Amino acid sequence: MATEKPEEIKLTDKQQRFVQEYCVDFNRTQAALRAGYSERTAYAIGSENLKKPQIRAAIDERMKELSLTADETLKGISDIARANLNEYFKVVKVQTAPRVKTPLAQIIERLKAQNEDADSFIIRAQLLNQEELDSEYLDDVAKKQKQRRLDIIRLEIELERNPEAYRIESGPEELIETVELDLPKLIRDKEAGKIKSVKHSEHGLNVELYPADAALRDLARIHGLFEKDNKQVKPESNVTIFQLPDNGRG
Repeated sequence: MATEKPEEIKLTDKQQRFVQEYCVDFNRTQAALRAGYSERTAYAIGSENLKKPQIRAAIDERMKELSLTADETLKGISDIARANLNEYFKVVKVQTAPRVKTPLAQIIERLKAQNEDADSFIIRAQLLNQEELDSEYLDDVAKKQKQRRLDIIRLEIELERNPEAYRIESGPEELIETVELDLPKLIRDKEAGKIKSVKHSEHGLNVELYPADAALRDLARIHGLFEKDNKQVKPESNVTIFQLPDNGRG
């Protein structure tokens, strides 16, 4: 006669939450607290839960769900070994106006030319019918003319004192190539586990990569490239850290 299988005990909502939280950091007390148990009973209930066969079985099942397959593990190690900071930079073309030195004499001539154009405009505008004439607009043109005349006098006085005087102005716009940080890709790879950490610091963005040499050694072990016992090859604890400028985009 076949023996009957014992009825499976269903976990309570708190026990199910405990299972999920325990698989995060394997801390029974913190898992119990996050599951909703009180601070006074969290340690005792956490210890008690781990002794219950149905909860241990649920934890084992949860860990199987969270565990990577052999192929996923190999791909993860390979991604770390191939990590290259250059992947997170992209070349883009931007419109920019370089800063140039403009002699004061040239600026004065430019202001005089603008006033001459304004004079011609006012004369022609006054020939229009009264209905078409916008006196308020003409007053604004005349006001700007007056300000330019005052600027010309001030600049001429400065030029008399210093014939080499100049101003720094924006030159003609031009299209140039520049390098930008692909921050979305960086964050995606951080979430995927390819990058150790991404932090903002007072000097900009601090990106920490996993050591590629350790990942390469792991791959070598997986492919059986070491003749001796793998335990004889000690992984180094160093990491590669890059400092990236924080340009505020992103």
